[in-house]
Amino acid sequence: SCCHLRLFGLSFATTPFFINSAGLNRSFSVHVPSSYYTNSAAPLVFAFHGRSETPTSIEGYSGFSSEAVNPYGIVVYPLGVVANGSGYPEWQSDLDTVDRTPYVDDQTFVQDLLVHMTSNYCIDTSRILASGFSNGGGLVGVLACDSSLSTQFIAFAVNAGAQYTNDSYTAGCPRSGSVPSTVLTNTLVQPVCSPGRRNIPILEFHGDADGTVSYDGGPRRGYCLPTIPHWISDWSVRNGMSNASVATPLSNGQVT
Repeated sequence: SCCHLRLFGLSFATTPFFINSAGLNRSFSVHVPSSYYTNSAAPLVFAFHGRSETPTSIEGYSGFSSEAVNPYGIVVYPLGVVANGSGYPEWQSDLDTVDRTPYVDDQTFVQDLLVHMTSNYCIDTSRILASGFSNGGGLVGVLACDSSLSTQFIAFAVNAGAQYTNDSYTAGCPRSGSVPSTVLTNTLVQPVCSPGRRNIPILEFHGDADGTVSYDGGPRRGYCLPTIPHWISDWSVRNGMSNASVATPLSNGQVT
């Protein structure tokens, strides 16, 4: 339960921490807003950086630590693990992590972070959100497909997500078509996307000129990416909704 005293001496800057998870010493940073009181449950946002980035990277471009953007929420910025030979911090959803030794279980890391954060801060457990960019967005997709973790986050948001599937390019890319009824997308981690609840709110921002993770999907680095409309339509199907798309122009038609 939450305390009924303000935690004096608490730093409202972003502070690095470490936690042991599955035998590895894992790193993360926490931003606490100045409005935080231990007798008032705060929302919690997880922000997962892209491949080769750090918590500082996503803290900078997300704006989540800006109180003009996020005046009330606590933010946790986890750090990925350097994969074999890549030299980059990455998440379990990236191709470099498929044969990573030792095996790194980012799903367990996220579960351990959930326990740590809800045990050490006054968190509104009905307002825990997951967000990620690129490779971090791919991890968000993995979390949304996890039978347990999907029930612990209220919503999921992806920016330019790299949603690699289990399909290698040598087998073609059957999940890259625009017709979602052909075959539902899976992940590199899960042969079948099996969320533990229906009606999962999920948001994907993606530029159609993205030259790294193509909006149109297809082969990349030996594996297959789904088209973004296909990936989103699959979530509509999982949520029991129509997969018909609706285009809404914004910014005087410059964004759809």
